[in-house]
Amino acid sequence: MPAYDYDATVSSIVQHRREAYGTSPPVEVHIRLEHLQKSVELFSNLSAHCPMTPLLWMQYAEDAAAVVSGLLAAEGGGGGSGGDNGNNGGEEAKAQAAETRLNILELAIDEFPGCALLRLRHLEAVVESSVDDDNASVASARKAFHDAISFVGRGSHRNEDGAVAAIYRLHVKYLLRLSASTASSTSSIAEEISASYLFRAECPMKEENDTLSDEIMSTKQVLKEVLSTAEDMRKIDDARIQASKTLGSFANLEDGVEVAMAEEY
Repeated sequence: MPAYDYDATVSSIVQHRREAYGTSPPVEVHIRLEHLQKSVELFSNLSAHCPMTPLLWMQYAEDAAAVVSGLLAAEGGGGGSGGDNGNNGGEEAKAQAAETRLNILELAIDEFPGCALLRLRHLEAVVESSVDDDNASVASARKAFHDAISFVGRGSHRNEDGAVAAIYRLHVKYLLRLSASTASSTSSIAEEISASYLFRAECPMKEENDTLSDEIMSTKQVLKEVLSTAEDMRKIDDARIQASKTLGSFANLEDGVEVAMAEEY
């Protein structure tokens, strides 16, 4: 017999999260923190006994980050109660909460490497934690984007088009942020952005690439070296045409599978 009741545990998590986030008017801070601590304890127990869904992992990460931030705030942020010490304490709390969120999401993507929404939440945490003038931090962020792009966007994404496109938009946004740093090579970043746009154009998506040309032009206003030749833009157009054909093929196959499954019942 399992040492836990999955349905009861998830039900308790939902209830504690509802009490923490969903009451009107909002509960007092210490009561909210108590509910979040209970939620995190339940998430920890659940993850130790069985696989969790991507949504549960994302909720776990957010609740744990909120607990860390709340506890540090209750202790005065770890840096006094005013002036520079108070500001430093707030930054410390924010950094520790971000690190907690990132660590949990990294466990999650190990379990669900192909979930686009989970990858997006992980990358958002990576970008939040990344330090632009730290070579190791930048290398880690670039690897996270490379890994995400390797795992998502090459199949059919009827339900995750938005998340897939958001990953690529975040990638470009992060690289443009790096381009503003004197420690980064503008030409190499332009090449990375160009490659990112081409990979995105190759993704079979229904509507999310309709704005791709406009997005590219906006990026070129910031970094003109991006997709700077007519040949570059031709590759983008060719990739979109091929991706559209691939999406049509995937849709037909999926429709066939759905019909076959329906006929079994």
